This record gives sequence, C-alpha cells and structure tokens, in this order.
Amino acid sequence: MQRVDQCVLCAGDIYTRKPGVVAPFLARRIWKGKAPSVELVECRRCSFLFFNPRLEAEEEQRLYAGYRLEEYQRVRQACEPWYTRAFNTRLSNPQHLAARREKLGPILAAHVAGMKRPRILDFGGDRGQLIQGLVPDAEGYTYDISTVEPVSGIARCRDLDECRSREFNLIVCSNVLEHVGFPRTIVDQILQIAAPGTQIFIEVPFESPFGATLVARRLVQFGLLGILRPSIAWSLIKPGMLYVMHEHINYFNTQSLQAIMTGSGGRVTATGRYVIDGPMGKGTMGWCLGKLT
Repeated sequence: MQRVDQCVLCAGDIYTRKPGVVAPFLARRIWKGKAPSVELVECRRCSFLFFNPRLEAEEEQRLYAGYRLEEYQRVRQACEPWYTRAFNTRLSNPQHLAARREKLGPILAAHVAGMKRPRILDFGGDRGQLIQGLVPDAEGYTYDISTVEPVSGIARCRDLDECRSREFNLIVCSNVLEHVGFPRTIVDQILQIAAPGTQIFIEVPFESPFGATLVARRLVQFGLLGILRPSIAWSLIKPGMLYVMHEHINYFNTQSLQAIMTGSGGRVTATGRYVIDGPMGKGTMGWCLGKLT
C-alpha cells in the first residue's frame, strides 16, 4: 500500500475524518489475512473521501483476479456468510443490467445523436455487457485487464495502443473508479487514447460512508457475523469498525467527479445523477461527461 499526503484527484490538502478497518475478505485476498491500518480521509478542496493508504496495482490484481468466479465467491462467503452463490449470481443478472441500460441509453444517445454507427469503448468494462445494444447501430468495444472474452457483438481491444487506433466517438467508464487506489491514472489513460472529438462518460456510485443506509447495513452485517462468524466479528471490534474498507475504497460526489475530469486535462460538458434499484436496494449513480481541452 502507498500512503499519500494529498488528494489523489486534485492534489488538495487532506485531513482524517475517521479511523477505519479493512474488511476481512480483503485482508485474506490481498495480504493473507494480515490487515493493515487504514483511515478515512477527505480532501479540503474537492471533498473527495477515500481510504488511506492506497491500494497499489499488484494489490488490486490480487483482489480482482478471477472476479466473482468460484474461488472468489468461496473465500468471500467464508468471511461474509450473506455472500452466497445465489447473491453472487444476482449481482450480474440480466434484469439489473437491463435496468442500467434503460437509464444510461437516453443519456448517451443524446450525445451521439446524428453520428452514423458511432464507435463506443467500455473502458474497464469486463465483457462489454453494459454497452451491448446500449446505443442503436453502434460499434461496441471493451478494454479490460481481465482479458475475458467479450459478449456477442462486442470486440475486445487488447491494449491501449489498439484503443487509441480506433478513434472512438464515446468512451464509457462505469463502476470502475470507486474500486481503484489511483483513479486519476485511469482517467489519464482514457484521455490519452481519446481523439479530439471523443466524448468521455464517467459513472460512479454516489454514496457516503456516513450515510444512514450504509451504516445500518454495516450494523446488520456485524450482527450476522457475531452469530455466524464470531471470531471475525471480534477481530473488527476496534475504533472505526463502522467504516469498513471493502471493494469500494473511494466515495465521490459531483464536485469530486468533476475534479477528476479537469485534473486530468479534460473539460466537463455535463453532469447528472439518477436512482436505480440494485441487488443491495436503491442507489444513486452520478455521472460526468467531458472532452479533451
């Protein structure tokens, strides 16, 4: 892990909001059960909230290798009894994906209107399932470090050079930046492969570690651990036990989402948010559209 003393989005000053704890699942996947000390910090300039120190690339790779496959699910359920096979499957069910497309389709279609067969790249998009059929008559591509085979109708870009050669009309980065230690690196890469007219769409959950919904969920989960995994529950009883560093290690709002676009050299052209029903209940998604300056 890498400790930082400035905001990883805008280089503003940061201060500690709360001590935190590392989810036992992350500790097992990344550090063989030895959880490091973490704290939840906030940027005074852009109000970005994140856990410090930061995950580095090799740690992210250990966490997300074989993401949601059998070994991942087995280890996670051993730490989190509610994370069953059925729940794991439900996270990527077709109905949830269709609901996301229903929200995103009109937003994106408005910004590629009039283009004949626009080329769309899903950056960090797994198999490209989100953009499959999202915009009528579009050519769909995906770039993902997992190198999994894309879904039907979507082509895979093998590296950043191949991405750059396609001159995309639209690059989508959805539900990625909340997971990574240095999200600005991802946006830097996107802007480097963007052509002068390429539109860049970034989407993240708008959630707060201090929100009533998330805190209530943590309390319920801790109660279940106390019954079903008491040794794990005892390991979490310490300052910061309600502020758990799990897969979402970053917390965005409109201000910080714009900061990551402008900090990487982009120009914000539109922002918005919408509410969607997901496997964990209703959630708010925030988005930002930008271009090269």
